[in-house]
Amino acid sequence: MQYRVPSTTELMRSNTIVNSYRDLNFKPLEGKVVDAGSLDRDVSSHLRKLGVPLLEDISHLKALMRTRLSKQSCHHPEIEVGVKCDCVILGSGSGGSVVAGILAQAGYKVIILEKGFYFARGDLSLLEQPSMYTMYEERGCLVSKDSSTILLSGSTVGGGSTVNWSASFRTPPHVRKEWATTHKLELFASSQYDKAMDAVCSRIGVQAEVENENFQNSVLREGCLKCGYHVENIPRNNKSDHYCGFCGLGCKSGEKKGTAETWLVDATAHGAIIFSGCTAEEILHVYNTRGSMKKRTVRGVAASFQDNRGYLFVDAKVVVAACGALRTPPLLKKSGLRNPNIGRNLHIHPVQVVWGYFPADKGPKGMCYEGGIMTAYSKVAANWDGDGYGALLECPAVQPGLISLAMPWRSGADLKTRMAKFPRTAFLLALARDKGSGSVTIDGDGRLEVDYILSNFDKESLKTGAEHCLRILAAAGAVEIGTMHTDGEIYRADGCSAEELEAYLQRARSHAYKKLSTIVVSAHQMGSCRMGMEAGTSGVDERGETWEVAGLFVGDSSVFPTATGVNPMITVQAIAYSTAQSILTFLNNNNNHHHLHQTE
Repeated sequence: MQYRVPSTTELMRSNTIVNSYRDLNFKPLEGKVVDAGSLDRDVSSHLRKLGVPLLEDISHLKALMRTRLSKQSCHHPEIEVGVKCDCVILGSGSGGSVVAGILAQAGYKVIILEKGFYFARGDLSLLEQPSMYTMYEERGCLVSKDSSTILLSGSTVGGGSTVNWSASFRTPPHVRKEWATTHKLELFASSQYDKAMDAVCSRIGVQAEVENENFQNSVLREGCLKCGYHVENIPRNNKSDHYCGFCGLGCKSGEKKGTAETWLVDATAHGAIIFSGCTAEEILHVYNTRGSMKKRTVRGVAASFQDNRGYLFVDAKVVVAACGALRTPPLLKKSGLRNPNIGRNLHIHPVQVVWGYFPADKGPKGMCYEGGIMTAYSKVAANWDGDGYGALLECPAVQPGLISLAMPWRSGADLKTRMAKFPRTAFLLALARDKGSGSVTIDGDGRLEVDYILSNFDKESLKTGAEHCLRILAAAGAVEIGTMHTDGEIYRADGCSAEELEAYLQRARSHAYKKLSTIVVSAHQMGSCRMGMEAGTSGVDERGETWEVAGLFVGDSSVFPTATGVNPMITVQAIAYSTAQSILTFLNNNNNHHHLHQTE
């Protein structure tokens, strides 16, 4: 039986959760997010009503700006305002929001700058084009320098936690061991880190039970069981009965506990304010006169409003760069930091996707776009009992737009045939814990430039993972299986002999990653300002503070010493939780007698 491609409206109506939204109009951050794009000349009055301490004079901050572009742009801005706080956090994703919540609850005045915008439950369209355009980095069209890899990264209030697929893995033991021994970071062997993971998992409601598993995850589970492979439930930050296939475009039910539903709520409930549509242009710092071993100390941030309509200057005792592994390093470099490790050692968890088609009378019930996105995984190819450098097997979120982009092109008729089968096609992914690494910087036009080429080791990890995925699909009863390689081969798996299947798998494994022949995707970027014990090999110290500027911390996935090999949200939050304790110590030691309490 052939399937026509359903319309977007049909996709939404068919999804059970869309028809049972609760508290659709509830906005957890209502009144706490300042949309910089809508500010007018009366901005000072507006901020004063929100309790934001204002600066009467910003000349001392403007004098610290290094970049010519910023100085020229600030000659005649439409709006120019200065504020002050104890800590300004650049980015509202999984790392920055945790720091914000902890510091605000400790009584410190916190301001969060987010270049993306706030979309509450009722604001979400769950449509691919507008959602990718407004909630992802580079509108969902960011690719590596050689165009070999598509890089997906959240760019909205809540960051990646707003658009991720709910997987909530704790940092694996072998990763913690490597970070504690090879990189000599004692934090990761400590009970303190255990407590940090416990705390963040508790706050975002992580649990591993699943009711009514969807089509794709049922295929993965059944195929693994028939092949004798490992398979188990994925811990997730939603309920066991959460049945939404659209969380990659935001969670309209609010059941996925991203940071906009948790940590940012904590922060704003204790006086923190979020500026959306506000891009940090430069971190400001001065020569250190406090006797610290670090030559410079942080003073604040210069930021621009949407379309450069105006500029915000923030006087702060602590700055936390939490812009993500792609944006934090370029900002640090632009701000005058010279550590050569900043922007290097970028890991991306490269992913290869394969597929299997199940007619209506074959395999589990349901459609590929329905239900909980990630509920089952296999570490059969992950080398879990070794050093953990291998490939994890999972299911992706799928909507027709992105899938049609990834499908190999042979002809218009062929693509239509493939997409007509889309609803009953199960897609599986192999996610590699990459040993190889790349770099991120800003090109001459001010755009992100990600230089990343798969290492030979990581190519083999992906090939092994993809081969296991194809075996799983065949074992689960797929009548056709295939990869996204440009040769477009569709292998008829039902009724084939074991020898014929092995021959096909060898053909699929022989595919090279050259001339853009096999699409590679990354939804996790990390390590580009890695944590370490020496400035010569890392971007920040074990407390998350930069080596060059006192009071400047990094609170996102860029501090990872290596790739984790699992979805990184819990690791980001646990490290940020630990970094927040270091920031509290810093503030208490240096500013205890005059920090800006909420009563000021």
